[in-house]
Amino acid sequence: ASVSIFSNLLQTAEDKTFIIPGGSTPVLFYNYLANEKIDWTGVKLIPSDERLVPEDSPQSNTGMIRRNLIENIKGGDEPELFSILNGNDPNKTEKIVSSINCRTKHLLPPRAAFLGIGKDGHTASLFHDSKHDTKSGDQFQLVDRSGESYQRITVSFSVLINTPMIIYLVSGNSKKYSIESILYEEFENFKSPVRTVIEESKGDVLILCDRDASPSNI
Repeated sequence: ASVSIFSNLLQTAEDKTFIIPGGSTPVLFYNYLANEKIDWTGVKLIPSDERLVPEDSPQSNTGMIRRNLIENIKGGDEPELFSILNGNDPNKTEKIVSSINCRTKHLLPPRAAFLGIGKDGHTASLFHDSKHDTKSGDQFQLVDRSGESYQRITVSFSVLINTPMIIYLVSGNSKKYSIESILYEEFENFKSPVRTVIEESKGDVLILCDRDASPSNI
């Protein structure tokens, strides 16, 4: 379903800019996309977030997208993938944030955003307990999380809320409780970032779950 939605959006919209997810869930999505007969001319793909690690690290979202999508597209043009690091040293945080904001300023909000959902209700690198400037007008923001050896950069709430269509990709039994908690507001002591996006979104929001992740009463 997610691949069909992506293909249909390409055929029906002049804007061919998309935010795409990191993590492990979208690997199959990227594998299927790579094998679809898609005209990638003019398509721009912007990762929703990135860990500030080298792109050849297993923890790099951009590296994962290259391996599972870009390098598997056979023949014809490839989409333009916007690397958040863009060749910069992962420690040069100010330069990286400035660069990705400058390069995407005229492209965001995108036509659509394909995103994942974490077990704690986070999306992109928007966590309920992370330190980032929610009032910033920047499209991408630096994120600090306690207990992590690296920093992150994430697309902002503002961009997501103003995106015409958001498609969440959710799979696995481990996400079942998360989906139920998001839909029925059952997280204790905080509102999950996904719930915030759903409530404040000015566009359409679609949650695609596989059988294992689907709520019990659906």
